[in-house]
Amino acid sequence: MQIKGRLTLYLILFSVVPLIAVSLFLYQLASSVVQTQAEKYAGTVLLQTTSTVNQLMDDVVNASVKLVTDPVVQNDEAPDQEEFARTLRYRGIEKLMNNVVMAQPEISSMYLCLNNSDLISVGTLNVAGKRPDCRGTNTYKAALDNNLMPLWIGMHENEFDEGTVSRNRYVITLARTVYSPDTYKPLGVLMINIEDGTIKNSFQAGFDGETAEFLVTDTRKNAIYVKDPDRYGTKLESRYLDRVVQAKASGGFAWKDEGGDRKYISYVYSTKSDWIYVAELPMNYITRHSQLIFKTTAVVVIACIVIAILAAYMLARKFTDPIKNLLASIRRVKDGQFNQTLHTKRKDEIGVLTQSYNGMILEIRNLLIRLDTENVMKRRAELDALQAQITPHFLYNSLNSIKSLARLNGQSVIYRTVTSLIGLLQLSISKNTVFLPIREELEMTKHYLELQNIRYPNRFQALFEVEDGLSDCSTVKLILQPLVENAIVHGVDLKDGGGIIVIRIYQDNLDIVMEVEDNGKGMEEEALKMLLKEQPREGRLTFGGLGLRNVNDRLKLHYGEGYGISFRSALGSGFTSTVRIPLHPFVTPSQLGG
Repeated sequence: MQIKGRLTLYLILFSVVPLIAVSLFLYQLASSVVQTQAEKYAGTVLLQTTSTVNQLMDDVVNASVKLVTDPVVQNDEAPDQEEFARTLRYRGIEKLMNNVVMAQPEISSMYLCLNNSDLISVGTLNVAGKRPDCRGTNTYKAALDNNLMPLWIGMHENEFDEGTVSRNRYVITLARTVYSPDTYKPLGVLMINIEDGTIKNSFQAGFDGETAEFLVTDTRKNAIYVKDPDRYGTKLESRYLDRVVQAKASGGFAWKDEGGDRKYISYVYSTKSDWIYVAELPMNYITRHSQLIFKTTAVVVIACIVIAILAAYMLARKFTDPIKNLLASIRRVKDGQFNQTLHTKRKDEIGVLTQSYNGMILEIRNLLIRLDTENVMKRRAELDALQAQITPHFLYNSLNSIKSLARLNGQSVIYRTVTSLIGLLQLSISKNTVFLPIREELEMTKHYLELQNIRYPNRFQALFEVEDGLSDCSTVKLILQPLVENAIVHGVDLKDGGGIIVIRIYQDNLDIVMEVEDNGKGMEEEALKMLLKEQPREGRLTFGGLGLRNVNDRLKLHYGEGYGISFRSALGSGFTSTVRIPLHPFVTPSQLGG
């Protein structure tokens, strides 16, 4: 894939993925908030509807109190009155009942069943013998059994419906016994009905006509009000009712019925009537605003994705077109065309890159010109180098000639001196390497000691203590010779003789320790601390210009700060130089593949 395609893809990913992630997060958050608010709203509406129904029931109870406490209704002499007087009394009671119905239109019908089986209702006056005995109805019996307390009877078929004054066949009834104020003798039962349509309309009004199913049950799951009249007076079998009944409180929860439909169950427990008001709402009622949020979010995200793709393509093209021009110029340069440069007016990084590229082309032109000149100079330098190689060969050949003449003439001292000098030069100067085996370092040190013994005969002796197996290990070149030279020049007494120099090499864990110890005059502690800080003074340089500080610096350069030279001494008790290097076997260039 070309860089423009990759850049476009990356820009789209970096813009679209965070956008989608943030949108999903915000959608989930908003949906959760909206759903929570919808659940709270559903519970609030159901609670308000329940309060409305309870208020209606309270109004009916208050109306019943006015009726059952009216003197006309509580006249216990009625059975002994003549028919005319009794009729007048019944008409008075009917008028009272009519006033209540006119004041409260929610009341669909009202009946007063007296102990003599007479039934009084609004618009109809029934006396004994004209209809079945009202005292045989279930409502009448339930009210007498409940004594003085009013009794609400759940939705049932109206037992006195004659197709005249009742508005509906199914009603909720408030029944209460009428007592004599003097004797507390039951005089009859007052029954006030509220049609099922009034209850249904109260629920539907609260939920704005949503297709919700409402029901009212008692704590024993008896149907007080349900949508299907055939279920009035039966036990409700919905599985969620056990949870609702046990709660005896207000709340709501999501529920999946046997058919797989998801619903939201909102319920309110009324302590006044000991009834539970339940609303079964389709889940889309709770999530309808979430769906609107989802659709809106989807439209916005898709629009943003389209804009992001277009912007990413245009931006990628803006950056890649100059690069394409730059690549075309590089191909021309590859073919040897250095005469064309790129023109740009950009001030950004690509502009700087183009300008740098133009400068590079100009520099290459100049380099090619200089290269031709330097090639000529290089040939001359190679000739000079070949000429310089003649000098070491000439020096070795001359020393070998002196060595042969000394041997022929019996000059053993000159012979030994030249032999040691040749060995020292071969090991120290001619070998163009940094590392060498310890055995060669020892051999070079022995050549140096031989030269010093010729210079100072019988003034000192050197002892070697080398642990087995360390001779083939690697060390930096010219480490021991400067330490031995320091011991001869500054340590042992060359005038009186008796000087001893011990060269000791041994292994300490994963390190190699090389010590050069003499029995000379030693050094004070303060001077010892300054030893590696002092520059070598003119006229006191060691062999090849290598001093103690030089040795220490080279060791730290090659092995690190943990390695180098250390000293220990006391005035009049000798001097010891200690070198610590890591344990490494010596590797030749051929072993490295060189």
